[in-house]
Amino acid sequence: MKKVEQEELENLRTLHHRFNETKISIADAELSKNKLFRDLESLSKEFVEAESFLMDKYGNVNINLNTGEITSV
Repeated sequence: MKKVEQEELENLRTLHHRFNETKISIADAELSKNKLFRDLESLSKEFVEAESFLMDKYGNVNINLNTGEITSV
């Protein structure tokens, strides 16, 4: 039975291993990206709720995020 040379076999094994590692890294990145999108959606909802609360309390105003100063629109 014919066999590839040891060096060729090692090269194939290395490439196969690197290929699989890269696929796993892509999957991990996709999972992280999906979590970030869920986090962003949640933060967006929280922001809208906080904004709504402040509009009920202070009316339609601008709030300086650095100082907290309120100015009329």
